[in-house]
Amino acid sequence: MLQDFFDFVSAIVEHWVALVTGGIVMASVALWQSWRDKPVPRKTMLGIFVFVILCAIFGAWREEHAKVSKADAETVKAISARTPLFDGAIEQTIYGPMRDTGELRAILQVAIRNIGTFPSIAEYFELHLIIGTNRPAGELLNFNRPESKFQDSTSGRKFLIPYTDTIFVKTASAVPAGDLRRGWVLFKFPGLKYSQSDITNANWVLSYYDVIGKMHFITNRLTGNNPKKAVFLPASEDINRD
Repeated sequence: MLQDFFDFVSAIVEHWVALVTGGIVMASVALWQSWRDKPVPRKTMLGIFVFVILCAIFGAWREEHAKVSKADAETVKAISARTPLFDGAIEQTIYGPMRDTGELRAILQVAIRNIGTFPSIAEYFELHLIIGTNRPAGELLNFNRPESKFQDSTSGRKFLIPYTDTIFVKTASAVPAGDLRRGWVLFKFPGLKYSQSDITNANWVLSYYDVIGKMHFITNRLTGNNPKKAVFLPASEDINRD
């Protein structure tokens, strides 16, 4: 701390010397003496001296402030370079009623891409359904079998989803910079009956966290340079497990 004080005083002296040995201050004194043909009054010199000291202090402070600002900017830049940055979309949305309760269930295929420079996992997935002013929250369901089968009871189409194809498995290991992970995730909406929900034009918003705890969002539209509308599979409104 003492060394910092001496460095600051030294900077003030340097600025003071620069001011009194040249520049507008000495030019003003010389002009006064030439015009009045007599020495500058003591009070005026004292005022000039105080003014020069204040200018020197300000100059030393501004120089130090510039150094600190530059260092802070470089620190922020370095931190930003190591901050995960994700992009992505909900690519497919398959929804229908739970067989036992009739509550809304959604199976999503999502894509998560690391567009930053720092590898990161993605975890703690949460889903919200935006219907007008309502934002019901989904409850994450585990794929508790090596393979989970789902069937569209309208068309009879079956969907086989291996546990290894779930997004929380795909992103449990760090996603390298520039890499994309694609996987499935399953949610139900407790208390929200499928038969009473108008979700035709609803927005799905999936949130998750990176390795430093920052929250990210993806929706049923790709963000970034290549926008793409989500794919809604036909006749998928009434899905039941086998």
